Amino acid sequence: MGAHFPPISERLNQQILQGMATQKEAFAKSVIDAATIVFVQATLDSAINEYLVLLAQADPSVWEGDLKDETVRLGEIQSASYADLLKEKAVTFSRSLATKSLSRKVQLILDHCCRDDIELSPPDFHFDPPRLKAFDDSRHAVAHGRGMGVIVDNMDELLLFLRQTLSSVEAVIGARLGFKRNPARQLDKAPEIQLRNVTL
Repeated sequence: MGAHFPPISERLNQQILQGMATQKEAFAKSVIDAATIVFVQATLDSAINEYLVLLAQADPSVWEGDLKDETVRLGEIQSASYADLLKEKAVTFSRSLATKSLSRKVQLILDHCCRDDIELSPPDFHFDPPRLKAFDDSRHAVAHGRGMGVIVDNMDELLLFLRQTLSSVEAVIGARLGFKRNPARQLDKAPEIQLRNVTL
């Protein structure tokens, strides 16, 4: 019965297998890229949120202009100074910014704190809000199932840009608060990780 079927072309068979392998490799890379985008964005977003609160606690006047229309109860005025009320309102305001987009929060920090004489990290770095927004939008698309299947061709370069963005935001905040970077500071040597195969 099998004699009635045409012989299978080895060349065609290899082409099919190669195509399937290429497709699986691309799918695996897209899954890894999607997970990387979500993880890195969450880490960066959390750090920026902490910086916003730090600014409010250390220098509430940063947000004074944003709080000019805030209402204060008479009882609060009687029991607290203006400085204490400003700090309380500034901290509350800074925490409310957690729901804003990453690019919007970074832009707020730059608008309130950035100066031309600040040395960024690295010194030749330039903030790129549109690129940060594109990254943020990609994370949003992945989180809502619309970004699957996307492969980031320049992932290494993107991760470097994001790391430098965070380091430069740190430099901007440090300059505002009077902190100085300590170049001699070194991270503790990470313990060696023993790799092993497991079956789950």
